[in-house]
Amino acid sequence: MLQMSDNDLLNYALQIASAQEALYDQGLSQFDESAFNASHGPGIRNGFVQLSQNKQAQVALLNQTLGDNATHCTFNFTLTNISTFTNLSQVLENVGTSAYIGAAQNITNGTDATTAASILSNNARSASWVSSAVNGVEPWDGPFDANPFDATSSASLTVPPPTTAGQNATYIFSNSTAGTPLFAVFFHGLNKTFVPLNNDTATIPNNLTGIVYTAVTNSSSVADDNTTVAGPTFLDLSYPFNTTSSSSGGAGGGTTSSASSTPVSTTSFTSSGTETTSGGASPSLTTVTV
Repeated sequence: MLQMSDNDLLNYALQIASAQEALYDQGLSQFDESAFNASHGPGIRNGFVQLSQNKQAQVALLNQTLGDNATHCTFNFTLTNISTFTNLSQVLENVGTSAYIGAAQNITNGTDATTAASILSNNARSASWVSSAVNGVEPWDGPFDANPFDATSSASLTVPPPTTAGQNATYIFSNSTAGTPLFAVFFHGLNKTFVPLNNDTATIPNNLTGIVYTAVTNSSSVADDNTTVAGPTFLDLSYPFNTTSSSSGGAGGGTTSSASSTPVSTTSFTSSGTETTSGGASPSLTTVTV
């Protein structure tokens, strides 16, 4: 991650919390209790009401802490149905968790670091609830969560679905790197796995599960701001929870069950500070340019 001041990092946190708050405001406004009861059963909408209240409190605290230094973005989401909403919630809570892991280590003020750590744990718990109780997939990605945000590029990266561990995936990016050997790096837990990128195609390692971040690098062993060509983005390799499927993936390796086909919307964070999101049955990937 580029060197950033505490105000920069807190504004980074503010944008994430604001995106989550905007999603919940829109989703709860668009879908009433009867719609949630029909699709997910009783009690689920109330859970999202509580998540919305949590995000409002986080945004208020970050705004208060930043004062005149706070910056604000506009977030727009296209939510075609409740599944689009719940899947995007899972995405943003997981992105929030990983982003805080990357940012918290660089915050110098002790009080601000405590605030970031508290919000990080809330994002992680929210992600687990949405994943398992709402979307029916594994609530964790292994023993450790990943931090892909030390390796960023201004070039966006898209990996169209389907994406399944052990299968080939196509990497679409605009950064010109003719003649340069490239690699797909996969961030899982505290580890990174590098795979050669041949004709813009890479094989997703077998031992990966859950939300896995990936980027394109020009190095086979280093993933940082200097070596990253495009990305990061992430792949949803989640599997159904409370089934006979199992995985010993994450940081430890092992064999991963087939990926979930749960759809996720495509999200783009633009340099103008405006986020646009398109929903629908596919793709099962969110592209985030940081």
